[in-house]
Amino acid sequence: MAPATQSHKRKPQKPQLVVGSTVSATSHTTLDNRRVRTRISTLSQAATPASTISEEFWADDLPTNEARHSTSFSYQLGDESLEPQTLDLTDDGITVQIHNPASSKKTYRPLQEWWPKIDEYLAENLRREGRGAQKNYARCPGPDCPDTRLHQNHAGCDGAPEWRCVDQACFGEQLYCSECIVEMHKLHPTHFVEKWNGTHFVRRRTWLQELGLVIQLGHPPGVVCPYGESAAHDFVLYDLSGVHELSVRFCGCRSGEDNERTERRVQLLRACWWPATVHLPNTCVTFGALRLFQLLNCLGKLSAYDFLRGLELFTSNDGLDTPPVSLPFRFYEKFLRESAHCHLWDLQDRRRPFMCVMRQWREVKRHKRAKRGHAEGGVFATGQGELALQCRACPQPGWNLPEGWENIDPFFRFLYCVFLAVDANFRLSNRDVSSEAADPLMGDGWGYFCKRYGEDGYNAHVAKHANEEELSNCSGFQAISQANSRRTRGLRATGVVGVICGRHNMWRANGVGDLQIGERQCNVDYVVLSAVLSFALLLLIISYDIACQYSVNFWRRMHDLPSRLHLKLREQDVWWKIPNFHLPAHKRKCHSL
Repeated sequence: MAPATQSHKRKPQKPQLVVGSTVSATSHTTLDNRRVRTRISTLSQAATPASTISEEFWADDLPTNEARHSTSFSYQLGDESLEPQTLDLTDDGITVQIHNPASSKKTYRPLQEWWPKIDEYLAENLRREGRGAQKNYARCPGPDCPDTRLHQNHAGCDGAPEWRCVDQACFGEQLYCSECIVEMHKLHPTHFVEKWNGTHFVRRRTWLQELGLVIQLGHPPGVVCPYGESAAHDFVLYDLSGVHELSVRFCGCRSGEDNERTERRVQLLRACWWPATVHLPNTCVTFGALRLFQLLNCLGKLSAYDFLRGLELFTSNDGLDTPPVSLPFRFYEKFLRESAHCHLWDLQDRRRPFMCVMRQWREVKRHKRAKRGHAEGGVFATGQGELALQCRACPQPGWNLPEGWENIDPFFRFLYCVFLAVDANFRLSNRDVSSEAADPLMGDGWGYFCKRYGEDGYNAHVAKHANEEELSNCSGFQAISQANSRRTRGLRATGVVGVICGRHNMWRANGVGDLQIGERQCNVDYVVLSAVLSFALLLLIISYDIACQYSVNFWRRMHDLPSRLHLKLREQDVWWKIPNFHLPAHKRKCHSL
């Protein structure tokens, strides 16, 4: 089969124009007689620089001068003396040379070069299914095997080279004995190994565990804790290489001023394994797997189910040695009734602990990046909106404003004004499928969502205006008409309303809130005022697609909110604007906003 041609497109290069050499033009008609093609070729005369052409030629426009001196000259349209004339380039001394871009003969085509060698690649792939060259399995090269030259022997090492690491996770083709393969993987317990049975390699997830590999936590490699405690037999670890069942031994030594043992969860975290539970952890996820899922989830929208399913298939794609599978939640209640001493994760539901770990991971990372680990008071001393990433370009006293900025001339107040854009999104609905106990709120008002609970919280304010009807004297916007809609069955939130920096598209701290019924003014009031709480303002510009209706009675509604949210500005210092995209849907009087 002929190699396929590439479809890479190259940008066309413009021909080069060289002034100073004579040319000849050859014209021919195409085979279909539909067009005439002209080819310009260079004659024998050598090219001369453009500067050698007489300057008088450029100063005297010959066709125009002849027309002006004719007896029938006139500036009226249609004068025959001003008709276009054919310019003879050769007679006038203008020479043109066109250089077509030379085609590259050194274009690298990797697939065309690889295709004739496919048999070589296939043979090497099949070679990997076997033991390879005889030198790979003639003798175990491990340090714990018998060495006849040095007359040394390691107790218990039979020296039969039958084991190797799967997919060369450990570099090299050599086969090792059982003693050496275990010794090699004390520092790499998340590798899989396979055994040669005489005809082919056999892979099993628990080979290292069956060979006696025990992971000792809290001590250097090779040191066994005299007070160690073993973990459950079905200890599961999710790693980049797959799903593992390991034998883990915790350290039981007492240390420190209080002479206490190091908690198991702390020992796992120090090994870069994130435990799924606080007490008696039996399922962990490596830090590397958490980072990978974070990236795939944000960039590729990969779900936790697909990620775990991929790890399970990566562990055993033939389905003969599958990891523990998840069971439906409805079996929990029956099992818990029959066994009062059963732990929640004993049913091997791996997806739920993974999501629990992922949420803990993200929460810890959020506090770490906000410098809460070194702050006085720790995490629980976090203030409102401190975990949100602030817009560094918006005016912020003490950060990017000069001293005395508040005393600037009123004519220059625009230099320190704040632009905010408000809008709602009804696609971000949230179903009422969980509870606050099962899915608790972590850090109320610490990030982008406004404070929800408490007497001065978002939920309390919205509850006071639950029965208010939204009215409109402008066009029939869905934001207003659907504010009174009751199509909320089975939903905890019908959408969200958010506030961003209008010039830099940065989400404002405490500038997001849930919508219970629709885009009601009571919801927007609390969110907007929470978003500007951290600003020291001289001038505020708010852009909203229904600002013509929302701005009515805004200052009266503001006094119904907690005093900490009241604006310290005059009414004339708050400007309301409607985005240009939404203006055609408004009445004429709204265009003046």
